Amino acid sequence: MNNVTLIGIDLGVLVQIRSDNYRLFIQVSVRLNLG
Repeated sequence: MNNVTLIGIDLGVLVQIRSDNYRLFIQVSVRLNLG
């Protein structure tokens, strides 16, 4: 049970990191397009 919960937490952290990087990528691309 503990291993499953730890894997779930790791997946959640990875998803958060990926979403944050994706947001930064969108912001940079928008700035480049506007600039």
